Amino acid sequence: MVFVLRHEGLHQQLQVAVVLPELLGARVQGELDVVDTEGDVNVLVGGVVGIFNGSHDVEKNVTVTYCGGCPSRKNADGEDEYYCPGHRHLDVTVTTYYFDKLFSCALKQTCALDPLSSTLVGSNNIEKVWFGLINAGYSEEAAAGAIGNLMWESGGGPNDIALNAVEDNGEGVGMCQWSYDRKTAFLQFCNQQGVGWPNNDITVQFNFMLQELQGGDWMYVGHDYGYSKNTRKSLEEFKKMTDVEYAAYVFCANFERCAKEPLAHMAERVQYAQNVYASYHGRSQSAGGGTGETLQPGQKTVSLGNFMLTYYCGCYECNEGYNDAQGRPVGSLGNPLQKNHSIAVDPSVIPYGSKVLINGIVYTAEDCGGAIKGNHIDIYMGNDANSHAECNRLGVNYAEVFLVK
Repeated sequence: MVFVLRHEGLHQQLQVAVVLPELLGARVQGELDVVDTEGDVNVLVGGVVGIFNGSHDVEKNVTVTYCGGCPSRKNADGEDEYYCPGHRHLDVTVTTYYFDKLFSCALKQTCALDPLSSTLVGSNNIEKVWFGLINAGYSEEAAAGAIGNLMWESGGGPNDIALNAVEDNGEGVGMCQWSYDRKTAFLQFCNQQGVGWPNNDITVQFNFMLQELQGGDWMYVGHDYGYSKNTRKSLEEFKKMTDVEYAAYVFCANFERCAKEPLAHMAERVQYAQNVYASYHGRSQSAGGGTGETLQPGQKTVSLGNFMLTYYCGCYECNEGYNDAQGRPVGSLGNPLQKNHSIAVDPSVIPYGSKVLINGIVYTAEDCGGAIKGNHIDIYMGNDANSHAECNRLGVNYAEVFLVK
């Protein structure tokens, strides 16, 4: 099934026509008048795809026209002059393939256009944005290129993405340093989500960035924009990029819109992007969705192979009452066990004190167990009222485990 959304920018009034071709003999067609921004188009796309619950591809085409009907404005001499800022026209074609209510088909992907559809998981802002972009269909190289830009733009430096960042002149704000019209739209979005500004809400800022990317704010510029590399790439081409340095250039030119390469500090953006790629390449999200130590830039890993993963807590059933004088559960080394840090291992396979990377979190081997033999790791999940139930929910999983050097 294919449906088309047409967005016509007519003096702040957006007219959106939704046409659904025949589906099992039924035809649905309607028109809606929408006031606000292209974000409304994103909502419509997400809503219609959600109704059919299918995998989909999205194609967008943005054109700009100029008219003779806009109000005049005063020039430098105080005289009236005609001015048209240009009216954007957005055609969106969405092709869906599978329908869960008609066939037994799993989803190919979720709708990345649906605002606030992303639940970000990770122990820091970089990790959250990394997995957010990966889950939205971006390659690892594209994700790294984007994040390297965000780290430089926000002033987070080599180790973070700053969220409350404000440009020296007071104009650019947030992790993307949104300014002018984009700043206005960002602040409106924050208010709509109930967080206002300033805020440290990574989910809100990420989803606004995703909405911009999917909603036509990708500039699609090339050599003539002052870059040594040809950055004339569509968003879909960017999402599939396989070169981290090139991806950093393309994101800078088309989304961050730095005027000229010499002013863009590309060396720093590229270096940050390459560090991010080295730290997160090949990693998957934690099954428990918790926080913990993560691989740091420059650390190396060696694969130990695939392991069975089980989960335990500090209750008597799991830890047999091994507690210290303060009543804290302890492991075989006598150290207090910590959630998203401590694991029980077979010391003949993973020696005590070793650090290993499992699904994006670095754990330390601090415990053992009679049932933990060979390629089997037991992950400690804490000692609160819900810990045992969480262990049962997670059950048994399998993952590749890496020794951190």
